[in-house]
Amino acid sequence: MRDQYWDIVKAIGIISIILGHAGILVREVNWYHISIFFFVSGFFISEEKCLKYSSFLEKKIKGLYFPFCITNITFF
Repeated sequence: MRDQYWDIVKAIGIISIILGHAGILVREVNWYHISIFFFVSGFFISEEKCLKYSSFLEKKIKGLYFPFCITNITFF
């Protein structure tokens, strides 16, 4: 069963992002809107997803980041 509290927190985050991108209350909204998404997404991630994500991230680093660095070093 879904907890309405977290739905409300996510809704506040979404509304804050929209206000920030629209240029309304930019200073006030920038203090917290990204933090809400980091906290809520980290709060709900399961250990199983985390293990899958770490192997996914490892593959991406090996497959994309290292070649990117080597290419940049070569060109510089």
